[in-house]
Amino acid sequence: MKKINIFLSLSAVIFFITFISVLPKKVNAQAGPDVCPSGLVSYWKGDDTAEDSVGPNNGQFVAQTASYATGKVNNAFNFDGGYFLSGSTNLPIGNSPRTLEFWVNGPNMALANSFLAGWGTSNGINYQMSSIFLGWSQYPSRQFAFWGFGADVIGNTLLDDNTWHHLAMTYDGTDGLNLKIYHNGILESYADRPHGAFTLSTPIGTDFIMAFNSFLESFGGGQRFHGLIDEVAVFNRALSESEVYQQFQNGVHGQSYCVVAVAIDIKPGSDPNCFNYNDHGVIPVAILGSSFFDATQVDPDTVLLNGQVVKAAGKSNKLLAHTEDVNTDGFDDLVVQIADSDGTYQTGDATATLTGKTLSGLDFQGTDSICIVP
Repeated sequence: MKKINIFLSLSAVIFFITFISVLPKKVNAQAGPDVCPSGLVSYWKGDDTAEDSVGPNNGQFVAQTASYATGKVNNAFNFDGGYFLSGSTNLPIGNSPRTLEFWVNGPNMALANSFLAGWGTSNGINYQMSSIFLGWSQYPSRQFAFWGFGADVIGNTLLDDNTWHHLAMTYDGTDGLNLKIYHNGILESYADRPHGAFTLSTPIGTDFIMAFNSFLESFGGGQRFHGLIDEVAVFNRALSESEVYQQFQNGVHGQSYCVVAVAIDIKPGSDPNCFNYNDHGVIPVAILGSSFFDATQVDPDTVLLNGQVVKAAGKSNKLLAHTEDVNTDGFDDLVVQIADSDGTYQTGDATATLTGKTLSGLDFQGTDSICIVP
């Protein structure tokens, strides 16, 4: 009888060890691949490097030591008399469609002919540009302008000092009337076109430059830009107005143009994910962990679902967020309660997008289906 009990005990131990060994194992999660808007050909983030994060156009500082400072998103290029220079192999030329966008912040934005960023050369002189600069025609007006050597557009917004501004231009490849400039995601509707609707033409053999232009300084009385430039991007297509506004919003929330794609589950356990569009309650959302994404490292304070934040409760305003493995895959998920508000959703909305950052500053984004009920 004693031998039988020992045998049964050993069998139980072996079964327990075997059972434990087949349970899902936690592994350290890593970041997944970045998801960038289509058409992005060069992207200089200024995060302590002059490298092009998506293309071949790595650059360098010229006439000053490489310098970086706190930017709009992580760090930024810090110019103090020098400039950035990059050769290029794939930037838009001729009259092909394009978008140029970046953030800028300087102690003196009332400069005359002060070059910010752009590309294009002709016989070694940087004048046939696809670029954005300050102070049209030697006038320190605080206005920014697109300079295309004929295809020029002057903005109407006055840029404040020591303030971050998101500037962008788009061109669809037709004529100058379809060349648009934006400030903080909004189209400059009263922009002046001093030369009419010239067709944009950028020559082959371009360099990308920030904070300096030889033509403006030699012949236009230009002043070199001192300050910060961040999140500089070039696309081979014209972004739509809504896309430019979204890029601006990304920066406002400290997010880059490219984000890590993650899986989310709106209203975990329900299918379809329906809720009332004028509800003032909460919407539960699970940010799913995986072998490449550690959801426990999400900063709940940065999470937004279609612009709505995580609800806070109690005297301490504690954010309603907790970890659990909602889909039983062996990886912890972060479940957040999003504060719903009237007017956020409309009948017919089919998807909702969640954005956020990890504690280490990694941008992420996920989308799930929804249905709105009256």
